[in-house]
Amino acid sequence: MVCCTPRNFRCTDYKIFSKKNKKILEIGSDTGGNLEMLSKHGIVSAIEPNEFARKKISEKFGEKISLIAGKLPDDLNLKNQRFDLICLFDALEHINDDRASLLEIKKFLNHGGKIILSVPAFKFLWSNHDKNLHHFRRYNRKNLRELIKSCGFEIIEIGHLNFFLFPLALLARLFIKISSTKKLNYLVNELFREIFLSEKFFLKHGFIFPFGLSLFAILQSKNTS
Repeated sequence: MVCCTPRNFRCTDYKIFSKKNKKILEIGSDTGGNLEMLSKHGIVSAIEPNEFARKKISEKFGEKISLIAGKLPDDLNLKNQRFDLICLFDALEHINDDRASLLEIKKFLNHGGKIILSVPAFKFLWSNHDKNLHHFRRYNRKNLRELIKSCGFEIIEIGHLNFFLFPLALLARLFIKISSTKKLNYLVNELFREIFLSEKFFLKHGFIFPFGLSLFAILQSKNTS
């Protein structure tokens, strides 16, 4: 299934990418699907625990990306670095202690720095798909909001993504489960990807989706500007 990408967030509304030479960190970069976009907006570092994924990032970006072997919550290997923007796209659900992870990330934000995160939504959608992806949980808006506030963050925006795919989710998972044809699975995934990316038009114009397969949040430490 398609993953959440930063292209769908209304980032410009919050001047997230307005500062030149912004220091950006993505935690859980996998093979680097978001790094090219992020590198257009600042100086990018990436943290990824998987050796194979780090190798792919190195092959693609070389020294353009500062690549770090680390993981949340207590092995980020960042020393005294600080960032203007920290991104966790479909990463928090892979970590057993999500609260400790957010508290740890908070230490590495510059004054006025922000975090963008996305997570899978709705516990009732839990399935073998989540188990296969090594998820610990899915979230709803209420418990994600409570988690963020318990860590001392101010929520700038919180909402859903994957709205148009929501009615198709169970049908798609059933189809992929019974289909043994990789080509068909690929075509379904590409179709869903295009549907998902179409949501950016609505988000840029301020539309808030009432539900979706994913949740996103933009947050910053309290008492910052």
